[in-house]
Amino acid sequence: MRADSPDRPTALVDTSVALPALSELHEFHDVAFAAVSEHRAGIAAHALFETYAVLTRHPNLRVLPAQALALLDSTFKHRATPTAAAIDRALEALAAAAISGGATYDGLVAATAVEARLPLLSLDRRARRTYEAIGADVRYL
Repeated sequence: MRADSPDRPTALVDTSVALPALSELHEFHDVAFAAVSEHRAGIAAHALFETYAVLTRHPNLRVLPAQALALLDSTFKHRATPTAAAIDRALEALAAAAISGGATYDGLVAATAVEARLPLLSLDRRARRTYEAIGADVRYL
């Protein structure tokens, strides 16, 4: 996809935006859905899997796997995956910043956005330190 393609996303989302964008019951649905639409947002591969997992297991959502896939396919046309080199750089940055545990996965999402040269849309201010350590351009909604 060319950089100036009208189909190219102008941002990627993390799970904190993807999930409310897909769930009308979520308190941040309107803001998340508007941001996804405005940016033709793509989704980082890790966030894609995480969103699918939550959609299919959350007791209040009860989305069947096929429905979850259809929602994700219709909403996020672009999926971004990091290269091995980007993953290595991210792990080095996480170790240097003494970031561990579950925040490591936020680092993978951030590394994907950095490599795609796209801002990352997020509602997850708890991930700020991790996103900064990776050098992601994050736009908090």
